[in-house]
Amino acid sequence: MKTTFKDKVTGSNPVRGTSLNSKLIDKSCLLFHNFCMDKFELTENDLRLIDIATEEFNKKLQHDWHGVSAAIQNKSGTITTGFVLESEVSSLTVCAEAIAIGKTLDILVDDPIECIVAVRKRDEADRKVIPPCGRCREFINNYAPDALVIIYDQTTNELFKVTAQSLLPFRYNSKD
Repeated sequence: MKTTFKDKVTGSNPVRGTSLNSKLIDKSCLLFHNFCMDKFELTENDLRLIDIATEEFNKKLQHDWHGVSAAIQNKSGTITTGFVLESEVSSLTVCAEAIAIGKTLDILVDDPIECIVAVRKRDEADRKVIPPCGRCREFINNYAPDALVIIYDQTTNELFKVTAQSLLPFRYNSKD
């Protein structure tokens, strides 16, 4: 039986292993890739996670460079933060999401990552939630494929969550 576009939009898209206590608010489809992305509304915990990531700037920003901080919430509610480790040589820079994931490695087996957010600050007026870069999307999918990621859509001016897997739909898998 051939799958139609309507089937893709209205069909179920279960999230493997993730406890979704968020309401599905939209299903965006990228027609070019024939791929759909579920958007989930933010909860009070998600807003708190954004605040915690934002507070990292006040503690750790030491240069005039733009900064990125990340906050991770594990299934138990444990929150871990990370701050971009910048370098004058940009290829040596380590993203905030990777730092935060690295800090949680000891507990990931028993307490998987449930949600992650990154916040950028260039100056006091420019502070916002940002989507993970390509490298971070790989890290998140390697260590937390069932996690939800909070992102900001500049075209619609809205915050929502998506599955980590949906941010990297045609991911390389060394087992293939």
